[in-house]
Amino acid sequence: MDRFKGVETVEAFASYGLLKRLLDEQCELVEEAPAPSEGDADANEPLVPVAPKAAKDVKSDSLQTPHDPSLTYSGRKGKGEEVQLAETCGNKDKPEMITYADLTRACDSDDGATVPAVDDLARRDIAPKEMLADTAYGSTANAIACEEKGTELVTPVAGPKVEEPDAGEITKADFDVDPKGEKKTKCPAGREAASEKRDPETGKVRAFFDGKACGDCPHRDACPAKPLRDGRRVLRTTVHAVVLAKRRKYERTQEFRERYAERAGIEATNSELKRAHGLGRPRIRGLLRVRLAVYLKVLACNVKRMVKHLAGEARKAAAAAAATAEAAADAASCVILHLLKLRKAASEALAGRWRPARAAWRNLSWPAAA
Repeated sequence: MDRFKGVETVEAFASYGLLKRLLDEQCELVEEAPAPSEGDADANEPLVPVAPKAAKDVKSDSLQTPHDPSLTYSGRKGKGEEVQLAETCGNKDKPEMITYADLTRACDSDDGATVPAVDDLARRDIAPKEMLADTAYGSTANAIACEEKGTELVTPVAGPKVEEPDAGEITKADFDVDPKGEKKTKCPAGREAASEKRDPETGKVRAFFDGKACGDCPHRDACPAKPLRDGRRVLRTTVHAVVLAKRRKYERTQEFRERYAERAGIEATNSELKRAHGLGRPRIRGLLRVRLAVYLKVLACNVKRMVKHLAGEARKAAAAAAATAEAAADAASCVILHLLKLRKAASEALAGRWRPARAAWRNLSWPAAA
């Protein structure tokens, strides 16, 4: 590197830039050149004072391969990129459609993909009222940001479990604090705060309640809203703390478990894209090319699902039409048989009347001819 440093023609080569990046990100200069290991291809070359960094010192966004410099690394995901997907759920007889797809680096946290997905869906006027996501996507900051955009983020809460409050215990989670600040805070008894003070930068909230109105409240002694000298009571909290407490409380309910169960459907879509469409091992390199391949594979998956659904609907319609035609034929046959029976009955009735009349006619006495 030092030999060609400052040579513009050499520094312009992509290979030179990759080599420099590799040395900067994964190697370090040492005082004494390390001895070559057995089997090293450069064992006969002069020793240089360069040694590879310890694995813990190599960042996850460092160069992974010269064939695709955009690749990064994750201890959980491995090398490569990660596809972020969103699809509909609860369509019942209609197919679930993939509504969002994007490509992120393996080293990036999933937490940073939630809000961009909601923004993209909103830009196309298909923002969901609720979004079910994995724990990694459901930070409290994301829940607040999504709620401000009109989407409820339903995910398990990350972090250690918190002990449940005792039965009848009132906590800050029982207060209805609007993250947007458009509505006044309500206490568990349903009383609105007389006034509020909020700090947009820190998210701190101070909700002041009329102390006189709280005089007959059964929760007064254990209420988190503390009394002030002027007779008012104040609830000191933050939007983040209130939302987090509410999410932890809601996560323990049966309603949450039933709603969140639908989230498992996206795993089948991930498997379908990997196994049926080759998304697990794309045959191209480069972030832009892989992103385009992801879009095309997602489009193919949606088209396949819709064609399958329409074909099924056509088969149902044909079966219904055949059943209707068969029922109409059966009805026509019944009508014809009924008419034939009526005709036979009428013929028998006429024949029954004609026989007596003809016998009487024959038995009449006729005068002799003159």
